[in-house]
Amino acid sequence: MKTRPSSHWLPALLISSFAICHSSFVIAQSTISAANPHAWSANTGFITFRHGSPVADSGIVIGDAVLSGKAWSANCGWIDFGDGTPANGYFYGNGNNTDYGVNHFAGGALSGLAYGANIGWISFGYGIALDSPNHPRVNYLTGELTGYAWSANCGWINLASNGLRAATIKYVDTDNDGIADAWEIENFGNLAAASATSDADGDGVSDKNEFIAFTDPFDAESKLRIVSLSENAALHRTTLEFTTSPVRMYRIETTTDLANWAAFSPALNYFAPVPNVASTTVVLDHGADARRFYRPVAVLPLSP
Repeated sequence: MKTRPSSHWLPALLISSFAICHSSFVIAQSTISAANPHAWSANTGFITFRHGSPVADSGIVIGDAVLSGKAWSANCGWIDFGDGTPANGYFYGNGNNTDYGVNHFAGGALSGLAYGANIGWISFGYGIALDSPNHPRVNYLTGELTGYAWSANCGWINLASNGLRAATIKYVDTDNDGIADAWEIENFGNLAAASATSDADGDGVSDKNEFIAFTDPFDAESKLRIVSLSENAALHRTTLEFTTSPVRMYRIETTTDLANWAAFSPALNYFAPVPNVASTTVVLDHGADARRFYRPVAVLPLSP
């Protein structure tokens, strides 16, 4: 099953703080919740991820592969999370002073470097095991940011202590083909090779739908599919197993006529897959319909 690497570290911590080239920013509305915009450091106080400068609702933007924008601390000044344009088109290299920032990896893990002119580098994830609850990440189900970042000059920054939360994740799609640019460039090398209808591996699943399900567009065996389905007629219960990816959320839809699909239940309209396995099983209790059909649907995490 296709999955992004869990962390990505070049010898970035050796970048000289005296040679920083600050990037210019395209101002975009922050994806951080307006009601929950603060992280906390015992040494510096609040760090605001969504603020009103230079325009209302500016701040940090969490994209599908990178973060961008600036946070604000009254005691530290501006903190730069990246300019949203990594050199390779999908992840910041963090190997020089023009291609740095915080990356967003599989399952919500955050990794990389932010920079404040007054405090130097802030490390996200360096030296913290990926499976540790202290590793910085965004929860795809709730939007909560958890874990810690580290600054040699400020100490630990607690992302969770004040309820810091992402309202959405921004999926940039400049060619409007339904495929996020970062995924398209990472897999195809450019924005021209894939489209909403192309099918690189000829498996009957479009490259657009491979993106939505986060499957491998060059592996015909990698696709969102039902693994097994069993029915207990006496209990009016269906057990459905289907392939899943840790970087997507899911919905179960149902129909009686194969034309009008609807979410099976509110609880299964947006739910997380079972972690660390290649498939998820759900139990569907239903009425005594003459016939009923089900399908799993992949959902982009925290998409509007």
